[in-house]
Amino acid sequence: MIMINLKFTSILCLFLLLGFISAHSQVTHGPILGKPSDKSMGIWVRTALPGSVTVNYGLYSDSMTETIVFETKIEKDCSGWACFNNLSPNTVYYYRIRTSGSAKEIQRTFKTLPSGKDYYNEAYNKGGLFNFSFHLGHCSNQKMHDFSKGDISTFQIMNNQWKEKVNFGILNGDFIYEDARDTPVDVWQYSVGLKSNEIPDIVSVAPSVVGVWQNYKNYLDRSENLSKWHSYVPTFFTMDDHEVLGDFYGSGEIGRKDKKALFRDIGTQAWLDYIGWGNPYITNQNITFGKCQLKKGTSFLKDENVDFTKINLNETSNLHIHWGDSKEGAQNAGVYEINEVIDKNTLRISPSPIATENCSYSIGRQLYGKFSLGNCDFYFLDTKSNRPMHDTKNPSKSGLSMLGKIQYNWLLEEMKNSKADFHFVISTVSFMIPHTGTHGKIGVPDKDDSWTAFLWEREKLLNFFDGLGKKVFILTGDVHNSYSIKITDNVWEFMGGPLSSRNHLSSHLDNIPPTGDVNLNGRPFNIRWSSYFLPDIPSKKLHFPIFCIVQINNVFNNPIVDNTDRWVKYPNPQVVFQFYSGITGELLYAESVTKE
Repeated sequence: MIMINLKFTSILCLFLLLGFISAHSQVTHGPILGKPSDKSMGIWVRTALPGSVTVNYGLYSDSMTETIVFETKIEKDCSGWACFNNLSPNTVYYYRIRTSGSAKEIQRTFKTLPSGKDYYNEAYNKGGLFNFSFHLGHCSNQKMHDFSKGDISTFQIMNNQWKEKVNFGILNGDFIYEDARDTPVDVWQYSVGLKSNEIPDIVSVAPSVVGVWQNYKNYLDRSENLSKWHSYVPTFFTMDDHEVLGDFYGSGEIGRKDKKALFRDIGTQAWLDYIGWGNPYITNQNITFGKCQLKKGTSFLKDENVDFTKINLNETSNLHIHWGDSKEGAQNAGVYEINEVIDKNTLRISPSPIATENCSYSIGRQLYGKFSLGNCDFYFLDTKSNRPMHDTKNPSKSGLSMLGKIQYNWLLEEMKNSKADFHFVISTVSFMIPHTGTHGKIGVPDKDDSWTAFLWEREKLLNFFDGLGKKVFILTGDVHNSYSIKITDNVWEFMGGPLSSRNHLSSHLDNIPPTGDVNLNGRPFNIRWSSYFLPDIPSKKLHFPIFCIVQINNVFNNPIVDNTDRWVKYPNPQVVFQFYSGITGELLYAESVTKE
């Protein structure tokens, strides 16, 4: 009997071990592509448990001879990313992820970005210009979507018609909306096979991060077409409010105590773990998480487990003492300024703590950066990390900056020194259209997500943009509609969405007209086209998704010999914004803006 039990136990252990190995390497989410260039491409996946991921790739589906191997990590919810390097420009590659112990196989393709050297022509294209296109969209709320009736139509259409045509995508904020945020740590811990003493520091300091991780998993699980799109098309993801918490304000306001604002770094970390890893940044600085004891009346924060001398304060935002578990929040919960690094383990902060207590804290990071392709520069702004509280009663208040001084100066310096013909400024919130209401609530007190609550800074930026003498396209999101707006001869705003969220009524947007001349806050502009919804439409009927394809036309082909190319530069290149229905795929509107 003992021998039989031992034999049975051995067999059971073997099955459990095989099951563990299979789960260990099983890809649960992804792949997601990012960091595109003419010579490289980034790839992200999540596995059931942390471990190694092997990806084969090559020029042919039956001959993927190159391999990359990378690790998924428990502190990133078993996710990880790596880059395919030494690739050829403007080339389609096949890639395959195989999981050991399972017959499951994921096979996709990606295409590298073009390179000017392949388009150079001494007589007609000395600058090596080329054409390219990208997808623009925002706001992918799934809560109002009935998946029992089929997948999200917008992503289905984009997959069928555009995934092999566009070079990359810009998903300009609100990729997720709050869902499963109450996931307990013990449920997450069980799902990844951890003992209590194995929980990573990030979960120990900020346990609510597991709910944000689960939010991303739910969104990737539900929509096969959404996941498919991002496995073929490399995307730049910006972070707006719902990646953190809806309508969170004032995370840059020193002294502010607000539960939503103090969730900034926790939401941001999950965003970086899942989709934000693929953006260009001016810094590789990590968000710093830790635990400390604060003493009433002193101005010092001490943490023996962190070396503060390694943190570049020019690349951080500010310090948050987290809300904690109590309904009222920790006594010291709030936004703090870092005045000085005293030594490796000590910061001087202000304001001074009001109580002696143990707290969790975080030091945020800057999320802005620049990407260049051909004769175009793309500036990805961080509209959340440094944002102080706005004042709806005094939106022109002098000195009020959504970007913060460091980011603002960086943007102006980069644009002033740029040799690009076209500038794309990516802001997750609208420039010209107020956003003062939400579904079921009109004129929500103190709500205005857009730059119309930061007029002092907005006007300085618009005057600077116009003075460059080049075309500046401000790409915006957050509002659940689409717009083509001519601000000046040189400055335009384009908003392409929502991808799946319920639309906003005109009453949510200060009743701005659908088209025509508008003068708001002393700034005239012209709405060339918009999606527009009268206030008598029931909220549940507001499902008119839209996506935008942006085409940059720099050259045309004039071959002399068959099967060869001769690229000729347009005397006046143009950028074409095309808006499509996310239900039918039909073209709704197009706007062409030329260089001169």
